[in-house]
Amino acid sequence: MGSALISTIIRFLVLLSITNVTATTGTLKCENGGISNGATCTCPEFTYGADCQNIKDIIEIGKYFDVTMKVELTLNYTYTSNLNNTSSEEYKEFIKVYNDMLKSLFDRPNGNITVLVLSTDNGYVKVRNNVTLTLQYINTRNVLEQYEENYNDVKAVIENNKCTSRTLCIKSSSTEAILPLSEHERCGEKISPRFIQFFDPVVSEGSLACMSKCLPSSPNYLNCSSGSCQIKDEEGPQCFCPRTDLYIYINARCEGAILIAALYGGVGAAIGVLVIIGVVLGVFLYRKKYYY
Repeated sequence: MGSALISTIIRFLVLLSITNVTATTGTLKCENGGISNGATCTCPEFTYGADCQNIKDIIEIGKYFDVTMKVELTLNYTYTSNLNNTSSEEYKEFIKVYNDMLKSLFDRPNGNITVLVLSTDNGYVKVRNNVTLTLQYINTRNVLEQYEENYNDVKAVIENNKCTSRTLCIKSSSTEAILPLSEHERCGEKISPRFIQFFDPVVSEGSLACMSKCLPSSPNYLNCSSGSCQIKDEEGPQCFCPRTDLYIYINARCEGAILIAALYGGVGAAIGVLVIIGVVLGVFLYRKKYYY
């Protein structure tokens, strides 16, 4: 074989290899919202697989959630412009006595109160706060019920702190609720709107998880009997039955497996019986006609 021919073949093989790589890279398709960089897929949290083709059955959210409420307080403390200078001695002294008052009011190790703005209200200091509490998920009460209970507790503590002495106290107050995300909305932060309908928020052992309807722990569990449940595209949970090359099933949940070979044998036997009956009946009718 000539060197020119060998060189031509090598160039052809190299070109073919480059073409195949380009085609494979260029046609990489990521499913379920995955993003392709040409070589790999970056998958959303609720999916897995090289092409993001599989949907996870459980997404853990966690044990704790924060709830926030806005609080505006007017205190029996004379306002001066120095209180808006965080480096001034007057501001530092105010923050000290203010924090002491808060500690006496809110003995909550799982929360905090952040001072946002200092301003004046008829010569007195007005403070705007965000009160943030960290709560744990429980299966006996939903997030909104827990929030309302804690919001009412904080509001009652503030309203009951009447100014009866010279110590720092609250002259007037107002509170505003900031409703937290529900359990279902928390799941919606992790799962695409296309698939969120196939998941249920479940609180177990003080922790929130988003469970697909393919999990037995889901309140809307799809029981596939001997098969396996998977979420496929936007069609949702589906049952995939084992050995469909050997068996057929009486329903979509993989119940009532019937051996195909036995079914065909039974059908064949039934057809044979029908044929025999037909032949016997035909002979009987023929003879009856002949004798009459």
